[in-house]
Amino acid sequence: MARTIEQMLEHQARLWDKRRELGDRGTQVQHRTWGHLSEGPWVTLSRQLGSNGNEVARLLAQDLGWQVFDKEILQEIAKTSHLQEAVLEQLDQHDIGPFRDYLNQVILPRATSQPHFFQQMTEATWSIAKKGHAVIVGRGANWYLDSRYGFRVRLVAPVEARVQRTAEREGIDPKPAEAKVRENDEEQRAFIKRSFHRDIDDSLGYDVVVNTEHLRAAKVAQLLRLAMDDKLRSREALRPGT
Repeated sequence: MARTIEQMLEHQARLWDKRRELGDRGTQVQHRTWGHLSEGPWVTLSRQLGSNGNEVARLLAQDLGWQVFDKEILQEIAKTSHLQEAVLEQLDQHDIGPFRDYLNQVILPRATSQPHFFQQMTEATWSIAKKGHAVIVGRGANWYLDSRYGFRVRLVAPVEARVQRTAEREGIDPKPAEAKVRENDEEQRAFIKRSFHRDIDDSLGYDVVVNTEHLRAAKVAQLLRLAMDDKLRSREALRPGT
């Protein structure tokens, strides 16, 4: 797995380098939409198990030409020193310093039960988001990234629909599928509460919350792309509190 992540980071680094060479222009459409952003853009995607979150993330990233960073990838980067360095070396030390101060003052003192791994994970995630062109799945990134430079998504669906999808996807009976869905819900809620002292279901922590019960993943990805373009295309998004 680590080698695959190394290859992915090498590819992402080449994209970041190319973006810098082009003056952050990208395509003409993206230049008109996001050329005013000094960092990012990025997407954070929080999803309930069975809400088709992984498929939506893949399709959205494919449409944008971006890279998906899911929970497993972020955790691997955080715990493997050379992968962590490969991400952080993309930034100057004056970039990471203020963010570490922010973590120390705002998040970490309230998350004393978290190991050093927590700080490593948030730093790696922030570094990826700052460089941009990344879809970040899970790990509560929407709670600490600067919302002016990205788009925060939450995907939900009724338990019954999520149980059915989980049972079909994993080839298990509905009863164990329901237990898995409910356990995952509780684990996510506890992680966000413990780490950020926030409620994962607080809609104000997201730009868009989508119920995917009756929506195909492709349509959800299209909807998110339109909403993201609308938010980030204007300099109004850079004003604090907007």
